[in-house]
Amino acid sequence: MGRCAKNAKRCAIGFLSVLLILFLVWIFPNHKYNGIDISHYNKGLDWSSVKTDENIKFCIVKATEGESWVDGRCIDNVKNSNKIGLKTGLYHYFRTGVSGKRQFENFDKVLKQCKYDIIPVVDVEEKHNDLSLGGCANENLDDLLECFKEEYGYYPMVYFGSWDALNTLPVVTKCKWWLRCIGFRNLAPSTIQQVGIRKMHNSSLDLNYCSDISSIMVPEK
Repeated sequence: MGRCAKNAKRCAIGFLSVLLILFLVWIFPNHKYNGIDISHYNKGLDWSSVKTDENIKFCIVKATEGESWVDGRCIDNVKNSNKIGLKTGLYHYFRTGVSGKRQFENFDKVLKQCKYDIIPVVDVEEKHNDLSLGGCANENLDDLLECFKEEYGYYPMVYFGSWDALNTLPVVTKCKWWLRCIGFRNLAPSTIQQVGIRKMHNSSLDLNYCSDISSIMVPEK
């Protein structure tokens, strides 16, 4: 067997080994978590039970969506999260066909009513959105990010709900990322990873992991 053939065989074996490892991680995911994210859908959440969960160190709360929708449970959720001593953040659900400036204004109004520790998040997902819009979606998202930067002096974090959302990659390289990667952890020390969903504390909770919570805190002025 020639040298090229041997190298090709080694590459093929290595590639298949990596695929096997990824498959095993997917089948047997590591659900270690230290944070949750919630919205109005978690209205039955037992905060006293959450307080006793030593794994939970942070909570990110849905605040707004599009140019006018506000989560009716947001203010109470933020207050409860702060009350039990969790590091607290808020997120905005991005809509591709809506002006980024108007979306920022909607998010900004709620942020100014809340006490939070974690860098606010823009949630970019395919649900209710046409991420194939490309230029239009990216322009609105970029406007939102730049409006935020102008007001607060730093960029928000960006959540990717699926690989489809990576169509917006050209405009989010300047932001920290929160990734939906069920079964995978530690992709980068400066990001959050959504690692699972579990029925607990009288609600169905999205579980998240961050290896360095200090890296996602609001920058000191």
